[in-house]
Amino acid sequence: MATKQEGSSQPTDKQRSLSLSNFSRDLKDSWIGRNWQTVLLLAMMVFLALFVRSYFGFSTSVDNGYLVSGGSDSYYHMRVIDHAVATGDHLVWDDMLNYPNGMRNPRPPLYDWSVAVVGMLLSTVTGLAVKDAIGMSLVFSTAVWGALTVVPVYMLGRAAFGRKAGMLGAFIFALMAGHIERTVLSNADHDAMVLFFVVFSFYFLLRSLQSVNGSRWVSKWTDPKAILPGLKSYLRTNQLSLIYAALGGLCVAAVGLIWTGYTYLLIVVFVYFIVQLLVDRFRNADSMGVLVAVAAFFGIAFLVMAPAYVSLNLIVTWFDTPLSLFAIGMVGGLMFVVTRDYPWTLVLPVFTAILLAALALLSVFNPALLDSIMSGQGYLVKSKLYDTISEAQAPMFSNLAMSFGMVTFWLALIGVGYAVVKIPKNLNPSFIFVVVWVAISIYMASSAARFVFNASPAFAVSAGWMLGLIIDRLKFDGMIRGLRTDHGGLWKTIRTSVKIRHVLGAFFIIVMILVPNVWYAVDAGIPSTTKNEYDAQVYHAMPDFLRPDNYDLKNGTNWYLGAFSYGLTLPNQYWPVAWKWFAAQDTEKVAAMDRPAFVSWWDYGFEAIQEGGHPAVADNFQNGYNFAGTFLMTQTEDGAIAMFIIRSVEYDVYWNTTQGQDTLDKMAEYGVDTVRFKDIMMNPANYVDEVKNNP
Repeated sequence: MATKQEGSSQPTDKQRSLSLSNFSRDLKDSWIGRNWQTVLLLAMMVFLALFVRSYFGFSTSVDNGYLVSGGSDSYYHMRVIDHAVATGDHLVWDDMLNYPNGMRNPRPPLYDWSVAVVGMLLSTVTGLAVKDAIGMSLVFSTAVWGALTVVPVYMLGRAAFGRKAGMLGAFIFALMAGHIERTVLSNADHDAMVLFFVVFSFYFLLRSLQSVNGSRWVSKWTDPKAILPGLKSYLRTNQLSLIYAALGGLCVAAVGLIWTGYTYLLIVVFVYFIVQLLVDRFRNADSMGVLVAVAAFFGIAFLVMAPAYVSLNLIVTWFDTPLSLFAIGMVGGLMFVVTRDYPWTLVLPVFTAILLAALALLSVFNPALLDSIMSGQGYLVKSKLYDTISEAQAPMFSNLAMSFGMVTFWLALIGVGYAVVKIPKNLNPSFIFVVVWVAISIYMASSAARFVFNASPAFAVSAGWMLGLIIDRLKFDGMIRGLRTDHGGLWKTIRTSVKIRHVLGAFFIIVMILVPNVWYAVDAGIPSTTKNEYDAQVYHAMPDFLRPDNYDLKNGTNWYLGAFSYGLTLPNQYWPVAWKWFAAQDTEKVAAMDRPAFVSWWDYGFEAIQEGGHPAVADNFQNGYNFAGTFLMTQTEDGAIAMFIIRSVEYDVYWNTTQGQDTLDKMAEYGVDTVRFKDIMMNPANYVDEVKNNP
């Protein structure tokens, strides 16, 4: 046996063996040692999700100058990113919007700046031209964020229903066509990044609710001496819950720094909050833990968002209304908490009367705030303007179901129903939160096509839970253990271990879930530009009995594919050619703002600005749509010219500037009733009946 010689610093073989043994044991006991299989599976799912979202559209997008498929929104992201790269500043005020008045850019900076910074870093590291690096960063951004969302979906599913449900939910989500369509390479919009932080925020809120320790920290709310010790007791025993709530608040803040529609989270959580307060009230349970968790969750978010919203002047509507909703919710929740010991038969009628009185006062003094509250800022009740957006229309049932998977859609619905039935036996706040989140997601997805994307994590988690329960009932674990045991020969071992339920269960999972979902995922990942080519490849790979007789190989047919898709308009097609021509007009005016403005319905505003190089009267932020609609319906040249004149002076007249007053004075010289004229511009709603009576 080797030994260490005297005076030598070299270890002996025995010492080396002992050291390796200790290292192996420490590694096995470490987090990596316990979870390496989960990490490996998640990494594989992320790469699978990234593959189906990026492989099929990569060459079409990148080889043609980084084409985008996310609609008009992508073009305004390009504009903001180009401005950030060129100047180092965020585009706050844009004179090209809402011509000739201009408009403040209502998009917070996080997504656009993340693309710009990654692109510039990519250029520095690889030597790519800045323009190419920015283009690569932009088109890849949605695919990367979409694939990474697999991770929080797993974490939320595991926290709610266990590791198996989380893993199955993550796999279903990775291949969910309804999510893939909006997160493919080239989508170039902020939705994928938003949903990543939305799911993480819900995960942290769920963990916060699960981590609440104790109840009735304040023994008696009517005793002032009991309040402070009770609050200290809560803080001492619920530090972990508050940390989770704060982390969730940071994720909400990230959403708010990407998208002003972060009120969506507020609505979902507050619907849950109301349900939880009522459940606790009927049980005479203490809601203080839930109240503090939700308060910390959104309180941190508003604190982090406030500096950005103040500096960007986005306070009105985008910050003050959500903050008001938050304050109202917290005051209402506190009222439920401090009246904990009173009978609900007394408390609920009193609170209902107070609520109705408050709503009546709002209807008189602040009807706009009341409308925001009742409609969930437009997310639960649609407006007329919102209805003009194609993705605001309710999806066809077939599209809705297949977006989540032919069978997994029904599994998710069954999961919600099963969870609702279980609520009386499981009144844990975390369980109620998941049920409410999934239920709201189903409602919103069925009411508007755009929310199919937002609902995909909820459907995946619910379907993963149900699929996990099915697998448990089929007892595949027992079959595997049986196959590992010798029963006197291979055939006898199979006959003993494999039951008919295992065969039928495997057939159901593979044929009814795996194959359709994979097929839909691939279909959703292929752009319409090249779908015929892939469809023809499938046709040639099929046996004769699966080939249709009327298949058009010459011109192309979407027979096997085409249920899902996205468009990549090539540079030689209609709109790119039109915008290229438009950008070449009026080039003698170097400043784009000095060129004639583009008037159309609001769908084309962003492209007219970014691709056409001209300002736009109406744009996708829904500025100027009233003017554009009226102008398009104007039946005479005189009427059109009159509208242009009004549009040119309305800002100055409305805000009573020097130019506006000069205009009114000149009109008065020609006998115009300027008082009535200004009142029409300031209060158009007062003249609706007059217009109707004089068409």
